[in-house]
Amino acid sequence: MNKSIYIPVLVVFGVLCSTFTVITVGDMNDTIRGIVLAKGDNNVYKQVYNKGSTWNKTTTRTTTTTITTPPPPTTKTTTTNYVNLPKGLYPVREWTPFSLNDAAVSEYPELAFYKLINRVDYLCLDRMRLGNYDDGGWDICLAGSYEPTRNNCLVYSFGINNDWTFDDAVTKKFGCIVRAFDPTMEKYPEATMRGDKIHFYPIGIYASNTTIKLKRRMCEVKTLGSLRKQFQEEETIIDYLKMDVEGSEWPSLDAMFKEGFLTKYVKQIGVEYHTTGVKRTAKRLLMVLVKLEELGFRKWNVHWNMHCLPQNRDPLSITYCTEVYYINTNIIKKV
Repeated sequence: MNKSIYIPVLVVFGVLCSTFTVITVGDMNDTIRGIVLAKGDNNVYKQVYNKGSTWNKTTTRTTTTTITTPPPPTTKTTTTNYVNLPKGLYPVREWTPFSLNDAAVSEYPELAFYKLINRVDYLCLDRMRLGNYDDGGWDICLAGSYEPTRNNCLVYSFGINNDWTFDDAVTKKFGCIVRAFDPTMEKYPEATMRGDKIHFYPIGIYASNTTIKLKRRMCEVKTLGSLRKQFQEEETIIDYLKMDVEGSEWPSLDAMFKEGFLTKYVKQIGVEYHTTGVKRTAKRLLMVLVKLEELGFRKWNVHWNMHCLPQNRDPLSITYCTEVYYINTNIIKKV
């Protein structure tokens, strides 16, 4: 290459790199603002954020954010202490609350939804997949007290669809009692052949105790709180709550928030979020994701189910079925 070409090439490369950094560095809201700016919509958000962070000897991270354009600079400092984390569990990023009132979120709710649903907060190295490697299997974090106590653990499994690999694996590995639910299975003789630790119920999970039409038949559905009361397990910790319920997870989680037991009685959640129609409901679905975070649940793994490829070629959506795994950080201090 002619030497006279090097300088403009380097300049262009440098501009591209710096632009990429502005778009991708920062928390959720900063990322959205960066994309908005990249689209050229300067009327939505004009503020540029500069960040700096340090780690001290007590493994406490302090992050300082300074606004460098009008209004006058203000500083926000958040501190999170990680000394109580069990071995095998590590923070990926400094967690900051997600604001639904942000201008960029209001303008681009669908973009905000996909960014938040894929944002991972922790890395769990001590982990295991139970059941099928492909669709039907579920991941579990085994760091510290997140690991189920053998022969003294409880799993609620919603959505079986005649695939018992996860439920069988839980009982074989940990000896857990598994309460399995699915109101759409017309015949379930296999449910009576799973041993004395797996109990099957033709009931679904929902926002209220009622009957709804699923797969062309009327099905009984209940809230998780009602089911816990039915089995006299209101004071029993659920080691793992699994939900693959074809969209009913959204109203069901809303009901759990109102019933008020999640922070104290559920260690881990594995849920497959179904996002068909997200263009119309992005703001409402965002509220569910944000509420889970406010209650102390943090994502440690996100898995795209490639069996649910979108038909509408939505550029923001890779799949309309996303498995998301949460740990309840309220119990970290008890490890």
